[in-house]
Amino acid sequence: AAKYTADAYTCAPNGLWTLKKTCTEAQVCLMKLASPEATKEDPLLKEVAVCEPFPCQEGVEYCPAGSATGNPHVCENGVLVKKSTCEPDTACVITPNGTAICMEWGKCTPGQESCSGTSALRCNENEATEVKETCTTEQACVLQAGIASCRDTCPPGEQQCSSGAVQTCGADRFWETTTECLVTQECVLFEGAASCRDLP
Repeated sequence: AAKYTADAYTCAPNGLWTLKKTCTEAQVCLMKLASPEATKEDPLLKEVAVCEPFPCQEGVEYCPAGSATGNPHVCENGVLVKKSTCEPDTACVITPNGTAICMEWGKCTPGQESCSGTSALRCNENEATEVKETCTTEQACVLQAGIASCRDTCPPGEQQCSSGAVQTCGADRFWETTTECLVTQECVLFEGAASCRDLP
């Protein structure tokens, strides 16, 4: 088998390059195969870290993790566009209504949760913002129904079986259930494709 040499760069826990190059705010660091010809079965496979466009959904606002404080961005035509720049004593957070804003640390409503870069935040009883959870390089912070949490991301288009259902990775790099198997069926993954099949 061919031997593929890995690049010296790796993705740090905050989703940025650990060495010479740093991803921009509108990018995210991902580990990819060192060669298009490489396969996951190749025992000599090496991966490299690459900066790719931050995955976003049209019209949705984000606090991407490509800077120290983060800045409010909105997704336009599949690309993140900066709305404003946060001051050094502020940080970008996603409010419960989905708006990305610059907020001063320590000024918040107790119990309120938000996302900032690769961190899930919450406001404690002292009206101070604290980190609730730090996402890994394979995760992204998502705010749903007022709850901020880290969710696993995935390669768009990839499928898997989960709890008796077929799940497909969407353009936003999150798993979504596309087919619920019947009680007389089971989910089977074969050659990368998941489907519901009748039980024997």
